[in-house]
Amino acid sequence: MERSAAITLQDLSIGYGKGKTQTLVAQGINLTIKTGGLYGLIGINGAGKSTLIKTLNGSLTPLSGTLLFDDQEAQDLSSGERAKLLSVVLTKSPISLNLSCYELIALGRHPYTNWMGVLNEQDKQAVEDALIKTDLLELKDRKCYELSDGQLQRALLARAIAQNTPLIILDEPTTHLDLHHKFKMLKLMHELAAEGKTIIYATHDLEQALDLCDKLLIIQGKQIEMHSPKAAIEAGIIQQLFPKETVNFDPANKRFFLSK
Repeated sequence: MERSAAITLQDLSIGYGKGKTQTLVAQGINLTIKTGGLYGLIGINGAGKSTLIKTLNGSLTPLSGTLLFDDQEAQDLSSGERAKLLSVVLTKSPISLNLSCYELIALGRHPYTNWMGVLNEQDKQAVEDALIKTDLLELKDRKCYELSDGQLQRALLARAIAQNTPLIILDEPTTHLDLHHKFKMLKLMHELAAEGKTIIYATHDLEQALDLCDKLLIIQGKQIEMHSPKAAIEAGIIQQLFPKETVNFDPANKRFFLSK
């Protein structure tokens, strides 16, 4: 039975470090992220977007509170169970650049293969589908060190797609992409969400997030709140993210402009 991707955060505090060196990033988080939909994770630099992503993927342990995936505590999930539940694309993913583009994407199938990592026909089809969706089929045999930054970013997203998890978490997925491929990736993320995937992506491009996302996860002042783009605009939350002497926001057109 295919799992869904509902996420519940109950009185959650996130951060990093231990003991006296512990650094609190956000606290008292109470959210329920329902299955399916495109969620934009926004906040100024250093607000805690990466910390939240690393907490969700298990790289960081919550400082306190409860993190649930489909009513199961995250700490009780094995690495194999987590790999079938969520896939993650980080801005600096540690990979071997000697892999071919195809081999990199095929790594997404490892949660389903045997101990030798042999791909069956279903695995191969999943990899090919991911290559097609990310416009990389013609580059599948190139080594990763031969790919541009933008092509490598697409390959990492293709790996997540091939992993076929109900939840996909992306950290700045359109970084390094030209305008054409940036909009192609955003369209693909929107299509995946429409198919029932839960897509959470951190972004600095707030105008795009306001146009595309079903919900926004907004990090501000050690708090994380979830709002629809419309509600966040009407409540003045978007303008509050930046000092007015630097940036102004036009709520009618959902556009930012330089304060003069």
